[in-house]
Amino acid sequence: MRILHVVGSLAREWGGLSLFVAEMAAEQASAGHAVTLLTQDRPGRGGCWDAGLAIVVSAADSAMEELVRESAVVHVHGLWLPFHHQAARLARKHRRPHVISTHGMLEPEALRFSRWKKRLAWALYQRRDLACAPLLHATTAVETRSIRAHGFKQAVVEVPPGVRVSAPPSRGSGPRVALFLGRIHPMKGIDRLIDAWAEVRPQGWRLVLAGPDEGGHWAQVAARIQAAGMAGQIEWLGPVFDATKERVLNEAHLLVIPSLSENFGIVVAEGLAHGLPVLTTTGTPWQCLTEERCGWWVEPTVAGIASALKSACTLDSNTLQDMGQRGRLLAETHFRWDCGAAKLLAAYDGLAQTSLTSME
Repeated sequence: MRILHVVGSLAREWGGLSLFVAEMAAEQASAGHAVTLLTQDRPGRGGCWDAGLAIVVSAADSAMEELVRESAVVHVHGLWLPFHHQAARLARKHRRPHVISTHGMLEPEALRFSRWKKRLAWALYQRRDLACAPLLHATTAVETRSIRAHGFKQAVVEVPPGVRVSAPPSRGSGPRVALFLGRIHPMKGIDRLIDAWAEVRPQGWRLVLAGPDEGGHWAQVAARIQAAGMAGQIEWLGPVFDATKERVLNEAHLLVIPSLSENFGIVVAEGLAHGLPVLTTTGTPWQCLTEERCGWWVEPTVAGIASALKSACTLDSNTLQDMGQRGRLLAETHFRWDCGAAKLLAAYDGLAQTSLTSME
């Protein structure tokens, strides 16, 4: 099967979305399919995820049209960009089976950012593109509910991102580390984490923030740290990738993701795969953390985050390690790239067969 994945960017700064596309495409290629990635921009300072596949960088309509016409299935990742719209329009024009992944972009919190631009795109093309797509992809049941809440009734395939589970690291003695890993962006709730950390001030712990600054938001975070009297006690590492990212995860003792909204939150799964207990919010679909006794799932408020921090930071190392081991088993059992790729491929095949029948 010739599969075309269309994504605005494969740059690492795009976080979980670009990682999902690269990893899923690589798994599909390893299953024997001809996979091409089409993106509109070259990677930024952090480079791009290496899928080991053919990557076409072009915003030219002619190049996109040729790729769409040659593909058996077109998978569009993300909303709002004219680039995404053009791919969906061309798939309809050439009667190619196509899938649109919303990647959390219909969640209420996500819609609040750049609201007017999104409303304009919705009116001009985005609603129609979604309505006409024969198949939609969601990462969780929560995301499927958001899709249904907007009135879309076609089939939805639920496939979460995956993770690579490696051998559990040996974490040293010394000060323990609570790690935030993700984009420095208002939707990530870092301001509430700073306020909660200033309230708790856990002894024997330090807070490390890692991730790319988006839209200059770090200046606001830094000012908040200064105002809270925490300068010198909270460290920002900037973007971390590959071996550096592995080292940061392996040196941490607790992962804290205070997001206001996540359709999935791949960093949570990554933390679990590295044997870390995870503290996150009800803005993410990770209720299983409490059910599996491997983390905390609290309201995305200063009070909720502070209460969980008090609980987590008073636990002894053995208890935290036991929680991490349960989380690692959860990741190994439920979040594998090969399983997700197989499910998407089956959905593509069904979509292609349905389209062929409808054209006879």
